[in-house]
Amino acid sequence: MIPRAVLTRVDRFATQGRTNPILSACEVDGEDGTSVVMKLSAGCDQGVVNLAREAVAACLAIDLHLPLPQPYLVEIPPELIEAVPNEKIAGHLNSSCPVAFGSTQVEAGFSNWTTSNCLSDPMRHVASGILMFDAIIQNSDRRAENPNCLVRGDELRIIDHELAFAHKLILNWHPPWTSDGMAAL
Repeated sequence: MIPRAVLTRVDRFATQGRTNPILSACEVDGEDGTSVVMKLSAGCDQGVVNLAREAVAACLAIDLHLPLPQPYLVEIPPELIEAVPNEKIAGHLNSSCPVAFGSTQVEAGFSNWTTSNCLSDPMRHVASGILMFDAIIQNSDRRAENPNCLVRGDELRIIDHELAFAHKLILNWHPPWTSDGMAAL
């Protein structure tokens, strides 16, 4: 199950991300100040459908012991929206579902995986698990130009799964267990 958090502060839009994620702080288990990257339904192509895909993928990744930032279902108090000084962010919050998908900001030192990164031996087991996970959920959004994978030393963190589970929507889709089923990955 994904824990709930309550939005307490909005900082700014993240510098990267097609969905315009918002850097924020949340109250979790009565403790304020948890730094969260929050994805709103207004920024997603299919609104809450994409957020649901994020949540289901996060639950599956947790069950499979894959490395991802702690996910949250973030409640957005209406009175907080009224206090947001940035009109663009406030509009984004107002036009979204009152529950967003969020995850903790990764610790310092993580950076985006690039084509110049190489898998180390300690990473191989986790990387093969990530590949199988992406095949099962048909995650078409982890690719060379957009890896949605963060790295620090031998540690990996996977992010951004709102485009998963679109099996019948992908042209020329093949189940991953058939010949050429994982060719796209």
